[in-house]
Amino acid sequence: MSTSKFSFLQFGLFIFLFGSFAIPNLKKRITDKEYRYEFYTTQKEVSAKQDRLYYWFKGGAIHSSEYGVSGELLDGEFEKFYLSNQLAEKGVFKKGLKDGLWKTWHWN
Repeated sequence: MSTSKFSFLQFGLFIFLFGSFAIPNLKKRITDKEYRYEFYTTQKEVSAKQDRLYYWFKGGAIHSSEYGVSGELLDGEFEKFYLSNQLAEKGVFKKGLKDGLWKTWHWN
């Protein structure tokens, strides 16, 4: 193989790998005993305020706390499903805080 073709292939591989890691927010999907969750996170840091409930993701689970965070903040569309795949809750997070209208559904 000529040097120019080899360099072109190396360059293409580099662009593919770099582009794959440059995607900022991939949808995360987790399941616990009762629900299945689909959500996005952000690496952005915030100065947590005392009177706000923050939601974050760490160790394969979603956590919440009032005074701080210790993981990736939930950020963007959020959906929670019953294990039967029926929608249980839907809304949007902005930097770990619930934003706007949130909807919840009973299992039946």
